[in-house]
Amino acid sequence: NDPNPIPGRLARKSIVHDVALVAIDTANTTLPSVVLEINDKEPDLGELITILGYPAVSSPLVEITETANPFDSKFAENKIYTPTLTTGYMGKRITSNRKSSDSARKYTWSYGDMYQLTANATGAGNSGGPVFNSQGRVIGIFNARAEYGGARVTFAVPIKYGRDLTDGYKASAD
Repeated sequence: NDPNPIPGRLARKSIVHDVALVAIDTANTTLPSVVLEINDKEPDLGELITILGYPAVSSPLVEITETANPFDSKFAENKIYTPTLTTGYMGKRITSNRKSSDSARKYTWSYGDMYQLTANATGAGNSGGPVFNSQGRVIGIFNARAEYGGARVTFAVPIKYGRDLTDGYKASAD
């Protein structure tokens, strides 16, 4: 709800999953925090999940202010983005490089470990948003959607891959 965006920069990028760490300058801003799931317990199938994001389909609020600059337009427009909450359920856990019980067969999924979600009102703009479990802890990072034959599903990277980027990270003083 602030017309003044906080600049960010890429701090770290995973070479394993579709996830990155963005550093922002919060010197003069207090931001709310979230609790990351730390025990790597897989969410239950059918568990209620909530996604926080900024879907492009959701219009921003436009603030119109009168300017004092005589050489510029009389009015300025500032877009104010407000987050959208979307609920759904944990639909499927996809594990890459899984072996069968007889170990003669091996299965693979080219996108790595993922959570398949039933939160279908999300899309472009939600990427990078937290996925919360029913206890309010972040269990994933929203990253994709897929459609086929009229069906639509969405995906999230398990939070353990986000923690891999934050563990041991120290922000530089530049």
